[in-house]
Amino acid sequence: MKGSQTLKAGNIIQLVPDGRAFSIQENPVSIRGRRTYIQSGFARIALTADAPIIPLALTRRLDGGFHFTFFPPLLPRAGSASMEETIADLVAQYAAFLERSWTSAPESVPWSKMDNYLKWPASD
Repeated sequence: MKGSQTLKAGNIIQLVPDGRAFSIQENPVSIRGRRTYIQSGFARIALTADAPIIPLALTRRLDGGFHFTFFPPLLPRAGSASMEETIADLVAQYAAFLERSWTSAPESVPWSKMDNYLKWPASD
């Protein structure tokens, strides 16, 4: 609720999955040949607040600071798709972003996420 209000006020928020149960269990996505589920709350919040979704990659610098790389926004598909279809499409776009960024900059993937990724089942 606070994040939605912050967005509606024209400010920026950063959403990070917290590892709890995933919200779209019926729509697995594939990342580099492994199936997983991605929490969809970020898409719902952005759509209801009419805010852009801007993916970013985070790497640690040698001085201990962080380097943020911002990527082009994820765009809801045009047309009269339902809210749930639009959310599923944004989640699929985010999965494609993860696949590209993990491939091009594997150093940006935390070890815990990589360990978890290797436990995901292979795609059919």
